[in-house]
Amino acid sequence: MAFTTPRTWVTAAKLLASQLNEQVRDNLRYLKGLDGVPTIESGLIIDNTDGDEYLKLPLLSTAECSSVLDAEGKFAFDEQTHRPKYYNGSAVVQIHDIASLFIASEAAGDTIYRGASVWSRLAKGTAGQYLRMDGSGDYPSWVTGIFQSKIVSGTFNAVSGDQAVTGAGFAPVAAIVWAAYAEGGLSASSQGFSDSSIAEACSYQLNNAGAVSMNIATANIVYNSVGGAGWTAVTKTMDADGLTFTWTKAGAPLNPCTYSILFLG
Repeated sequence: MAFTTPRTWVTAAKLLASQLNEQVRDNLRYLKGLDGVPTIESGLIIDNTDGDEYLKLPLLSTAECSSVLDAEGKFAFDEQTHRPKYYNGSAVVQIHDIASLFIASEAAGDTIYRGASVWSRLAKGTAGQYLRMDGSGDYPSWVTGIFQSKIVSGTFNAVSGDQAVTGAGFAPVAAIVWAAYAEGGLSASSQGFSDSSIAEACSYQLNNAGAVSMNIATANIVYNSVGGAGWTAVTKTMDADGLTFTWTKAGAPLNPCTYSILFLG
């Protein structure tokens, strides 16, 4: 049964039982949901029929939602974003339909994560891959193999200070350092390592015939017995694409320190 437009009564008009039934009884039954699904003029529909009850909100624009939703308890549907919105006491909040992220692909193993401003879906990886944060540390990504590795080589031949070593292609969790220095027919070498907490150590030989020593405070010591010339390096930070050394110069070395770093991620 549909809602009947209310009658406008005039003086001396006859009041018939059929009119009262139509105007009062039937319209009240309709508004209560006893005879049909009440549809408010604005588009609001309240269906309380048994087994398939639902509530349909009028469709509002994004601007209309921002204007209307100004108090707690207010709820609306944005026809532009196709999402329901409500006021949380301080701002208009959009309700995200997590299931909709899987409409394009419902493959088992997909992962949901929070992007810059919306929820995003990361499709499942392949056999043998593992999940880790990307180089920026912002979003998850799949990585092939047990770990990532890259060798980066370089030299240091400057005043004491910091040196950023880049080229790993990922944020390393550990670094193994080989370094060498030669001058006056003698050479020095070291083998060191650093982990993600910047704990480090190295073994080193100060000249061709010298004994091998250990140091647990640096990742690299390279100098020889010719005036004690060379460098000491500590790992300052593990970075998004490598690491940063802090070098300390000893004596007046004539040649550069050369090194190779095996980055592990």
